[in-house]
Amino acid sequence: IYSINTKTGDLSTIIGNYRGLSGKMNRDGSKILVSAIVNSNIVTSIRNIKDSTNNDLLFKTLSEKCVWSNVVKTDLYCAVPSQIPTGTYPDDWYRGRVSFIDQIWHVDTKTGETHQLANLLELSNSRIDAINLTLDPKENTLYFMNKDDLSLWALDLKQ
Repeated sequence: IYSINTKTGDLSTIIGNYRGLSGKMNRDGSKILVSAIVNSNIVTSIRNIKDSTNNDLLFKTLSEKCVWSNVVKTDLYCAVPSQIPTGTYPDDWYRGRVSFIDQIWHVDTKTGETHQLANLLELSNSRIDAINLTLDPKENTLYFMNKDDLSLWALDLKQ
């Protein structure tokens, strides 16, 4: 994962040398959510750009299944698989060979506090592999699509 300084054009490496590496930077560019494959397992962590430290999260997911808050720059919402089937990641998930049944989690990357907001299977009685997570401007609602059938879903975050 690289960073380009738009003023100088300088290219710098943020993190590299991992298989299946993907990332999602927060709004102010101070942190990046990173997912990678280590010893055939998905590892999910928060990389602090300033000091190059990593903090592993309690759960395993792909960075594409998360969204950073626009309101609180250190908050993160993620769709987290309740279990991860055997496969070659992230390729098998990208190709649709495996599918997840997700839960929604919230992470305060400043304090490290992590908690589950919703079990989507229990709430909807549907198998949901959530993608394209977005928040409304006031962050009262989390919107996402089910990767399996492209249906649109919403989760009330204020309940």
